Amino acid sequence: MQNRNHLQSISQGLLFLFLLSPFLVLFWHFQIAARWDWGEFLWALKNSIWQGFWSGVLSCIGGLWLALGLIFCENRFSRWFNFNIFFLLPNFLPNLFVLIGLMSLIDPFPMGSIGVVIVHAFINFGLCGVILKEVMKAKLSKLSDVSFILGSSQWHFYSRVLWPLIRKDILQVFFLVFVTTFSSFAIPLVVGGGKGINLEILIFEKMKIYNDWSTAVLISGIQSLLLFAFSLVNFNATTVVDVNPHLQSRFLESRLSFYLFFFLYLVFFYSYFSGVWEGISSWADFELYSDEIKSGIVVTLIIAIGVGCGIFALLMAITRLHQTNWFHRFLNGYVAPSTALIGFAFLVIGPNTSLYILAKIILGLALSYVIYLYKMGYGNYLIELQRYKEKASLLGASDNLTFWKVIFPLTHKRMFLYSGIAAFWASGDYSISKMIANRDISLALLSETFLSHYRIGFSSLLSFILLVLGLVVFLAFRGVQIVVSRKINY
Repeated sequence: MQNRNHLQSISQGLLFLFLLSPFLVLFWHFQIAARWDWGEFLWALKNSIWQGFWSGVLSCIGGLWLALGLIFCENRFSRWFNFNIFFLLPNFLPNLFVLIGLMSLIDPFPMGSIGVVIVHAFINFGLCGVILKEVMKAKLSKLSDVSFILGSSQWHFYSRVLWPLIRKDILQVFFLVFVTTFSSFAIPLVVGGGKGINLEILIFEKMKIYNDWSTAVLISGIQSLLLFAFSLVNFNATTVVDVNPHLQSRFLESRLSFYLFFFLYLVFFYSYFSGVWEGISSWADFELYSDEIKSGIVVTLIIAIGVGCGIFALLMAITRLHQTNWFHRFLNGYVAPSTALIGFAFLVIGPNTSLYILAKIILGLALSYVIYLYKMGYGNYLIELQRYKEKASLLGASDNLTFWKVIFPLTHKRMFLYSGIAAFWASGDYSISKMIANRDISLALLSETFLSHYRIGFSSLLSFILLVLGLVVFLAFRGVQIVVSRKINY
């Protein structure tokens, strides 16, 4: 028993070291910057804060209004279609698709901090709307009906009832968007339009352009400390007044909001597919890049499948080693390192030849996705399964028997689902690949290069191919899950 516990502690420690590896590499390479430029650093920091603040403000305003439209939608159309999924699509799709759609829709697109804010706000409208809709259902179910019956005006209800009860929730949503935008790399890389547009881009420039590793390490360290400080903020928005899953009050639904956002999203998708059609019309020009496209398809599939398998292996390890002790507390409170730090960490480890580059990209993407997927609900699900492990232990079952006969049959569907989602995301990622690879080795990097040169038609068609490849890999993981489920049932 002691040997088994010792082995489990060692395994937990190894996983712990893997998740902390970017920070350990940062510490190992840390040195005082010889050419520190305060003006350059403060400019990038100011831009990061400005972009995060206004992205959060616009996302919360739009999300609050969209929440009223979603409540209207649930009261009218919930039997036919779940519109939550439709409005969450920009948040679920890789950033490349959203960038192409918005740059096709807005011509000329405003480059710089304003463009970064527009993209982030559009991506997060749906997420903020769904979160705030659930908050309203939990806190304002019957209060809205009572206010309407008592003859309260709509403005009085919003200012005296709605805002006091959900303002902490709005601040939490704002902070979620702020932190995401503050550490954003993929979007400013394309639409930033200037030197040092935020801290992530400044780190990238110091490493890839100026070869100034000492400054890049120091900026990464400061950014990591800021992100850790942001993670400690908690508004304690937990009070629930009453719960009623069916809201019918006129105060908490908006027909105009639903139709306006629905029209906006339809226009966005129309603009994206118009770009795809433009790319198809100029298909003959793709012969110039046929070799790059063919190799890019192969590399994209390798990265997507590799990341999916890596996520499955990590989730298997977490599931096998999960306990309600320091390990769970660490995973729940762990702040994933920024894209720039992950890229820097894997760039300086080992040689940068073709196979090693692919392995580094796969490991970097898996590291950046696994904690996000764990916090999406997988961790809470493992907590719920803890009682099954305790019952099996009381009956004398070993840890291995409990895992393979009890826990794995209950968790394998979610593990395959999350692995497929990660593979789909990886197919369209270009941020970590941009930092590690020395050329455009994947379709996502090729599409990003065309987009940076404003060749939207080419970029749109390549991104559509990426979308198809990502869906194929996702369905492949789904197919493997079905086969495994049948084996378990037999």
